[in-house]
Amino acid sequence: MTRYSLGLGWRCNNQCTFCCAGTNVYDELPLDQVRCLLRIAADDGADELVLTGGEPTCRDDLFEIVREARKLGYTIMQLQTNGRMLNYADYTAQLIDAGITEFIVTVSGHTAQLHEGQTKVRGSHRQTMAAIRNIRRLGGFVAANVVATKAVVPHLPAIARDLVKRDVSQVQVAFPEPTGRAYLAMDEVVPRLSDIRAPLRKAMNVVLEAERFATIEGFPLCTSPIHLRNAIEWREGEDGALPVWERRGHGTPCDHCTITERCPGLWLTYLDRWGDDELEPVTSVI
Repeated sequence: MTRYSLGLGWRCNNQCTFCCAGTNVYDELPLDQVRCLLRIAADDGADELVLTGGEPTCRDDLFEIVREARKLGYTIMQLQTNGRMLNYADYTAQLIDAGITEFIVTVSGHTAQLHEGQTKVRGSHRQTMAAIRNIRRLGGFVAANVVATKAVVPHLPAIARDLVKRDVSQVQVAFPEPTGRAYLAMDEVVPRLSDIRAPLRKAMNVVLEAERFATIEGFPLCTSPIHLRNAIEWREGEDGALPVWERRGHGTPCDHCTITERCPGLWLTYLDRWGDDELEPVTSVI
């Protein structure tokens, strides 16, 4: 199976502190171009589709796009969303009927104060939690993507416990990409690796002990070697075809690491700001 990821544009109804887009970016991919790209990818053998943004649910033609993709033969369709529009059960049901099979919902906290401190939209926590509830009631697959901002990191285990109680199928913790809005407020938004390690490991263990699927993304693999096989980047290299990771690099400690070839490294903007002293070479794979 071949997966194709399509960004529909940067328009969004949140103002997240960790957004990798710049401020006041509202461009949207024209529908004709969306159709063309879907067709080209399908002709090349793609049968799985990931729709990203911005926020895809801001588009009035989203249902049309999903139905077109299903006609072209995409059998698995994932929607990456902040979930606010899925607060409406009818809207969620229509997306499932149109062909969406997986929902990846961004969650920024287990409380309204924490979540909305990241999204900058009052009421967004209630809407996102309602989205998860609606998807589960309709029998859909829902995963939560938690971006580990500086404010979120100390609460990762509590967020994991809350998401398990809400019956999500998967919890993913992602390192914020220090570009766009996140770069402009890097000192306030992007955490240090040394502060992430313990909370990340505890959060992953909470999810795994509940027998849910747990993944991490965007971290150098030395961040939590015991969860190496939960790293998206490690899985991407299992077939021997190593991807090219843009805007990331390795530091001097990586020269002594046994898994450097499989590791995406750190974001270059992070290395430029704080250096590579926090990287810890992995000497053996468990």
